[in-house]
Formats: sequence, structure tokens, C-alpha cells
Amino acid sequence: MTRGPMTKKTNIARSILQYGVMALLLLAVIRSFFIDLRFDSAASSDEAHSFYTHLNNGNLAWSMTAVNLLLVVLLIVAIIFVGKLFCSYICPLGTISEFFGKIGQKLNVRFEAGKRTDKALRSLKYIFLFLTAYIALEASTLFSVQVDHNIAGIRLFNVDFSYITGGLVLGVFVAGSVFSRLFWCKYLCPVGAISNIFRYFLLIVGLGAIYVILYSFNIHIPILLYIGLACLIGFIVEIVVSPLQKVNMLKVTRHELLCTECGSCTQNCPQGIDVANETKVTHPDCNMCGDCVDACPETGALTINNIRIKWFPLILVSLLIILVTIAGHRVEVPATEDYWGSGSHREEAFFLSGLEQMGCVNMARDYTQQFRDIDGVVGAATYLRSQSAKVIYNPEVTSEKEIRESFFIPIRTFIKEPPSHEDTIIVYKLGLDNNISSGEMDDLRDLLQSKPVYQLETQFSDELELLVFAGETVADTTIVNRITDNRRTMYNVTGIERSPLTISGLELNRRNFVEFRRFFNDASQVPRSQIEVVSFELAKYPRNRGQFHFLINYVGRNNPNVIGLDVYYDTRPTADFYIIKDSMSAEQLRDIANASEYEVEYTDGNREVVENQYRFRLY
Repeated sequence: MTRGPMTKKTNIARSILQYGVMALLLLAVIRSFFIDLRFDSAASSDEAHSFYTHLNNGNLAWSMTAVNLLLVVLLIVAIIFVGKLFCSYICPLGTISEFFGKIGQKLNVRFEAGKRTDKALRSLKYIFLFLTAYIALEASTLFSVQVDHNIAGIRLFNVDFSYITGGLVLGVFVAGSVFSRLFWCKYLCPVGAISNIFRYFLLIVGLGAIYVILYSFNIHIPILLYIGLACLIGFIVEIVVSPLQKVNMLKVTRHELLCTECGSCTQNCPQGIDVANETKVTHPDCNMCGDCVDACPETGALTINNIRIKWFPLILVSLLIILVTIAGHRVEVPATEDYWGSGSHREEAFFLSGLEQMGCVNMARDYTQQFRDIDGVVGAATYLRSQSAKVIYNPEVTSEKEIRESFFIPIRTFIKEPPSHEDTIIVYKLGLDNNISSGEMDDLRDLLQSKPVYQLETQFSDELELLVFAGETVADTTIVNRITDNRRTMYNVTGIERSPLTISGLELNRRNFVEFRRFFNDASQVPRSQIEVVSFELAKYPRNRGQFHFLINYVGRNNPNVIGLDVYYDTRPTADFYIIKDSMSAEQLRDIANASEYEVEYTDGNREVVENQYRFRLY
């Protein structure tokens, strides 16, 4: 048949997912200007590098989580069975490359490299992948800390980041995309290299089998050598037409009897593969995007294997994303895992939770170092998502109690203020088997909000305890049920007892009140006979905010006759202002102190307007 006119068509399904991913990334960037976000594991090559690092020395680089690790597994499994779906549907750089490529095509400036040049350039992504793995393994940190393949954080190996180097690499990326079809994806992307390596998984499995056999005979080959061989094999097989390219289970298949040879498939292939002259597409650049199938005007002429659903790749990638998301939230892998014991003594282990400062792998390493500093602790594994650690120790040297106590930080959470006239507030002591975080305390506060429970706090005496300050009408079982019903916890209640000692509402309020006393405006130079005290009731005050220094900065700077402030709890919260006698009335001082906003000035001369958290009322 004679080919008809070629048509260019947009694969709507793929475009929706591609630009949806781009929109989410853009939203995250915009939010980062307002919220302190960490982009620790945004790229799948980072997950792979973290995986390498974990294999090499037991550490997960940066902030590797179960989602990240499963994403590596997902990527590999998807490559083996269904091709490079990540590259075609999710990778933001692929989307951007295609966008700039269309610009180059419209400007008619795009050209194709010659065969020899093309083969030589394809080696770059394998070299890049090997260097990535080398630096990750040597430094136990992601290569993207030095060279972020997502462009935004480029440091150019060990060179400090600068806008010049960043702009240079960004310029190469954009120019390459405009003048050469998918320049980054074909020649530089380490994820592309990983994808091509695992497309020939029989070779990789064979290489792995050799590695395992040698290891079983105590012949230890560095994993870096294994990675180097995999990179070399991937490059050689990619540039040589090999039967192994037919290993993938799914392929774009052209049915010659139904094909009208219109050429739409070739015209719409973003990789420039001549699909119209293939029976089965085995080209290493095919990423199963499905654009050719979507563009084919003849039903059944072009299929993925014999599946005639045009959106089949989209359905697959969506199912895989859902699967890894669900699995990733059910499994947690350690961020760091270290063992420094000899194994010659008896060892025990326990899980320590409530490590709230552990928000990234650097903090996880800090915690690991703290464990190292404790005599008798011989190993630890840290977990970022649950902010916990598995601690291995020698019970002949230390105990679980001593280790827990060394990491204990008391927490006090207010639920509601008790009436000052209430005479009997009961204190319940609940034994806990693990540390409790401030977030879990907030959950408990919400659970007990409707009950006459006033305050929660933790203490460590013979064991970790949660103190509950409650009214007489609260039954023991009510507290236990409420607390144990909170399933989002890392602790269990081991027991409850009612303290024989009680406290009054007034005593509890005094105990919790944050006192403040400060003199300023050369108060020491003013004779006592010239000082007058004006007392106010604090009708509104935020607990534990400690913003009285803003108040005295504003009042003292604008009113030199105000020379001191003393805040305490008598029968009610009280604020005593010290002023120079007869310099102003109590009403004037009240109005100044009750301003809706304070303009405060810092020692460096900078000024800031802050909201007034307090309300003062004359006695």
C-alpha cells in the first residue's frame, strides 16, 4: 500500500499524567517559599543511589524511606516486564525535554547525530551512572548533593554550587533538548542507563549469580566492580543489535495485514523510532509511551502485544503507582543501620520511639552517634517516618531503662485551665513502654478535650510515666480507654494508678504559669521613692509563648517612664508595671499595653511588627 499523509497527534492520556506530575512539582516548589520543605528524595536515581549505599555499608543515603526503596524495586520490575514507563509517564525531565524538542522542531533547527556519534554519546549516561554510584558509595550520601540530575541543585561534583555552574548545565540541558531529540534521555540520564541495563535482565541475573557464587566461596568482589560491569554490559548491548532486546514481555506490535502504512506511528514517536517499518519494536529507546498506538487510525493495526486498549500503558503505570504508595506506607526501612559490637557478649534489643528531632538522615546519624557514646550500646537502626530507633545493647553493661532515660525529654501539654476554686484535682500515673512524642500528646489532648482533664505531662522516675491531671468525676477506665483507643501511637499503657496526693486548681495554675521579671530603661538609677507599681490582671495570655520580651521592647522603647515588668500568678494571673511616679495614669498604661500590635526593634536595628498576645485589665 502507498503511505498516506502523516498526521501528528497528541496522546491526551499521557499528557495529562505528565503535566499533572509537573504541576505537583511546581506546587511543591511554590510551597517551599512559604513552608520549610525538604526535597530529599525526589528523583528515582537518588533512590537507586541510596540502595547502592545501603548495600555497601548499611546506610541509606539522605532520607531513604520505604516508598523510595519500593520505587527502586517498582522501577526495575516495570522495566523488566513492561518497559520504561517511568521515563515516558512520570519523569519531569523527559516531559521538559519533549517540550523543548517540539520548539526545536517548529523552528526547524533539530538534527540527528550520526550513527558513530550517537553510539559514542550513549556511553555518557553509563559513565555518569558509574560516577554517581561511586560517589554515593564512597561518601554514603547521594550524588545529587554534588550533581542533582533534576537540574535545580547542581554542584558539579565537588565544586560548590553557583548560579554560573547551575545556569551552564541548565543551558546545556535546554539547548540539547532543542537541537537534539531527547538529548538528556538518550545520552546523559542515569535513570535511562539503569532502565537499559535491566531491560537485559538475563545478563544482569547471570552476572549476579556469578557474584553470589564467588561470594559463597569467600571471594569478595567490591559491589562497585559489579556496578561497573553492569554499566559496561548495558552500554555494549545497547549499541549492538542483540536478540536479548526481545526479552521484554510487552512490545509495540504492528499487524501488517491491518496496517495502511500511513506513517502516523513513526511521525508521532517522540524517540524517532521508525515504527512503520518494524513488526515488533525492540529499539532500546522505546519507553512504552503508547503515542504510536494512540496515533494509529486503524483499529488493531498497532497494539501492545495483542492488547487493543490504547490507554493500557497509562492503566499499568497508575496501578503500579498505587501499589507502591500503599506498600510504602506499610513498610519502613532504616535510614541508618550500624553495628559496632564484637558479638562476644549477650545482646538484647528494644525499640525507642519519640525521637522528634530525627527529621532527616543527618539527624539520624546524630542519634546514632549518641547511641555510640553510651557504654554498652553496640548497634542501632534509625527510622525516619516513625522517628524511632532499634537499639542493641549489652545487658551486662547497661539497661533498657538507663538508655530510655538518657533520651527522655519531658513534655507538658495543656488541655484546659482548671477553675481556681476547684479543691481536688486527681493525678493519675500511667506507665508507658516507650517514649511519647509531642504529636502524640497533641492527639491525646484532642481525645480528652471533652472530659474534665486539665493537663498531661511526662516524667521519668523508676519508669516512663504519663501524668494526667483530672477532675474527680473522671473514672480510671475512662482515661485508659481514651488513651488506648488512640491507635496512632508507638507506645502502650502498661498500668495506671491514682496518686494519693491531690492538687487544687489554684496550685496547678500557679505551677504551670510562666513567670517573667525584667527591669529596663536604667531602672537602677531611679530612686525607690520615685517608683510606682500599677497592677493589672492578665485577662488573656497564651501559655508558654514567652512573648513578654516583645511587650517590654515596645512599651519600654516608646515610654521611657516605664522601667520594669513583673508577671506572676497570685490568686489570678497578674502583671505589675513599674513606672516613674505620676508620669502616666493606669488607664494610659493599659491602653499602651493593649495595643493590637507591637513594633519591636532588634539589636541589629531591624524592626518587626508582632501581634499582641496579651490583654490587660485593671484590678
